[in-house]
Amino acid sequence: SIYPNPSTGSFEVKLIETGAVTISVMNLLGEEVYRQVSFASGAFTQTIKMDNNESGIYFVRVQLEAGTYVKKLKLLD
Repeated sequence: SIYPNPSTGSFEVKLIETGAVTISVMNLLGEEVYRQVSFASGAFTQTIKMDNNESGIYFVRVQLEAGTYVKKLKLLD
């Protein structure tokens, strides 16, 4: 899950997974503006700070061993 959404700059990605986790955030042009590779072992939370990015729509892509998931994120001023 992604919380809060919409966000004013910081948000959390929460999931339950074991293995490699890659979180990417892309703007509407498809440009990657954030990337983090981590290892999860059960309950996993990653806080992402996007305070320096413009407001608008972004896509958060979470890549797991089980598959890839994409969620829309609205970033507010």
